Amino acid sequence: METSEVFFQNSTNRIVSSLDITLAMQRLKDYMKDQIPVSGLAIATFNPNLKMCDVVTSIVPPGFPDMTGSVPIPKQFWTFLKKDLAQGTELNLINTGIQFDAEQNQVLNQYQKILEAFDVPAQYSHMGMYLFIERKRFGFFLIFTDDETGYTKDHAKLLSLLREPISLTVSNSLHYEKIVYLNSVLKKENEYLSRKIKKTINDKIIGHSTGLRDVMQMVTQVAHLKSPVLLSGETGVGKEVLANAIHVMSQRKNQPFIKVNCGAIPEFLIESELFGHEKGAFTGADSSRRGRFERADKGTIFLDEIGELPLQAQVKLLRVLQEQEFERVGGTNVISINIRIVSATNQNLEEMVRAGKFREDLWFRLNVCPINIPPLRQRLIDIPAFIKHFLDLKKREFKLKQVPLISSKAMEILQSYHWPGNVRELGNVVERSLIRQQIEGLNTPLKFDLPKAEKKGKDCSEVFRYEPRMSLDSVICAHILQTLEQTGGKIAGENGAAKLLDLNPSTLHSRIKKMGIVFSRNFELNKPQNNY
Repeated sequence: METSEVFFQNSTNRIVSSLDITLAMQRLKDYMKDQIPVSGLAIATFNPNLKMCDVVTSIVPPGFPDMTGSVPIPKQFWTFLKKDLAQGTELNLINTGIQFDAEQNQVLNQYQKILEAFDVPAQYSHMGMYLFIERKRFGFFLIFTDDETGYTKDHAKLLSLLREPISLTVSNSLHYEKIVYLNSVLKKENEYLSRKIKKTINDKIIGHSTGLRDVMQMVTQVAHLKSPVLLSGETGVGKEVLANAIHVMSQRKNQPFIKVNCGAIPEFLIESELFGHEKGAFTGADSSRRGRFERADKGTIFLDEIGELPLQAQVKLLRVLQEQEFERVGGTNVISINIRIVSATNQNLEEMVRAGKFREDLWFRLNVCPINIPPLRQRLIDIPAFIKHFLDLKKREFKLKQVPLISSKAMEILQSYHWPGNVRELGNVVERSLIRQQIEGLNTPLKFDLPKAEKKGKDCSEVFRYEPRMSLDSVICAHILQTLEQTGGKIAGENGAAKLLDLNPSTLHSRIKKMGIVFSRNFELNKPQNNY
C-alpha cells in the first residue's frame, strides 16, 4: 500500500483533473480501488430547506440501479444529521454482517433509509464523509463495496485525507455548472430581447421598411460600432427616435442613455451641465455636481442640436471624442469615461464651419457615421401609416371606443401638403382634429385644418420635387401622385395615368394599393378645399 502522502497527491491530481465532476470521480475510483475497496461511489448535496437530498453524480457497477436524482428526506434524518455533526462526527463507516452497538445501529438505520431510497442493495458495505466549504456542511461523499472484508479504520483514515480536495472540487464544479447554465439562459434571453427590441424599434419607427428603409439599414450597420454618429435632418423628422434606436440596438443597451438638448441650455451653464463642476467653481456652486457625460459613462449620450454648442464647449467636446476624458468646471482631476456619442442637427454644419461658427476638427470627429433623415414630403408613402399610428395612440389617450375614420379626400389633402414641420406637425394636426371632433361631438370622418399659407401657392413641382437621398419608393409614390394630378385622378383610358406611365391599369391599381396612395377622380392638387 502506498504511503498516505503519495496516496493524497495521486488522488488529488485526479480529483482536480476536470471540472466535469463525474469524469474526475471516475479517475479517482480507478486509482483508489487498489488502496481502498470500492465498487462504486456517489456524491450528494443536502437541501434542508426543501428536505431534499440531491445525488449530483454516481459511479455504480454494471446492473446497479442509477442513484442520480433527488429524493425527499424524512425530518428525523435532518435531526440525526444535526446531532451527528454536533458530536464532531466527520466520517461514518458501516460494514454489513458485523454486529453494532446501539449507537452504531442508529447510524446504520438512518443511512440505510437514504440508500434504500436510491435502491442500493443492503449487502454493500459503506463508508462516507461529510463535505465542507468554509466550515459549512453542504454534502456527503459515499463509497461502497461488496467485498466481504468491508472497510477498516485504515481505509477511513485514507479517505479522510481527501475531504478538502473533494469538497473544493465538488463546490467548484457545481458553481461552474451553474455559470454554464446561467450563461445559456442569458444567451437565450439576450437573443429573445434582441428580437423583441428590434421588433419594438420597427413598430415604433414608422416607415422602417418603406420611406426609411435605407436609413434603418444604416442604423443597423452602425449601431454595434463605437464610432460617433451624426444624424441630420429637418426639425420634426424623428432624430431622437433614431438615436434611441441606435442605443438599444448596440452593446450598450443596458447602460445609460443620456439626452441633451444643446440649444435649450443657457450658454453660461452649458459646460457645467455637460461636464459637471466642483464646489466653489462659480457663484452658487455649493457642492460638486456630476455632468451629463459622467452620467452617460459606459452608455450613450445624445447631443441634440449640436450646432448650438458654444465654441468654448466645442473644445472640451473635442477632447472627450479624442481622449475620452475631461475635467469638471473648476476642477483639476482628469475624469476618464467610456461613452458613445450620437449627435443631431437641423443645420448645415459644413456651412457653419466655413462661417467660423463650428470647429472644423470637431465636425470631422462627429461626422464619422453621417445619417441623413429625409423629410416627410419625401416619404409620402409613409403618411397613411403615420396617421394610423397617431390615431391608435390618441385612441388610448382619449379613451375612444373606436378609431375615427378618414375620408379619401382628407387623405389626399394630407398627402399633398408640404409638411414643413414634418412628423411632429403631422402628429399635432391629427391631435387637433381629434380634439375638435370630440368637442363638437361629431361622429363623422375626421377633417383637417392645414395652414392656408402652406396649402396655397405650392405648385406641383415643389410639392413633389425630387430631392437628394429620396428612397426609390418615395420617388415612385411622388411620380404616381404627380401623374394622377395631371389626369384628374383618371387611371385607365386614353388620357389615364396608366397610359402616361406606360403601365397596365391593373398594375397601376396594385401599386397604388401597395403604397397606400389615396386619391379620387377630379384630383385637384393645387385647389384643395378648406377644412379637410
